[in-house]
Amino acid sequence: KKAAQPKAVTRNMSGGHSSSDLDTWRNISIGGFGFMLLLAGYEYYVHKQHHEHGPHFDASLNNYPYMKTRNKAYPWSCSDCNLFDQKCWDANRAK
Repeated sequence: KKAAQPKAVTRNMSGGHSSSDLDTWRNISIGGFGFMLLLAGYEYYVHKQHHEHGPHFDASLNNYPYMKTRNKAYPWSCSDCNLFDQKCWDANRAK
């Protein structure tokens, strides 16, 4: 007589969801990815349109005195220039 073979146990790691649930979530994921691509394309278009008008800040139009407040002189040779403001350093060296 043959020994009885144990029945193979199937483990449902995904919680036993049906294939229709998996298809639903796959379609939702694909649709969400497509929506995000469309949204990214729109944001890029708006960004490019916005920057066609020129720079956001023109230093020559600085009418705001609080933007260049100097409460204390800088400790380097040109006390009015920021450390990495090359235009200011060149202008002061030319004087």
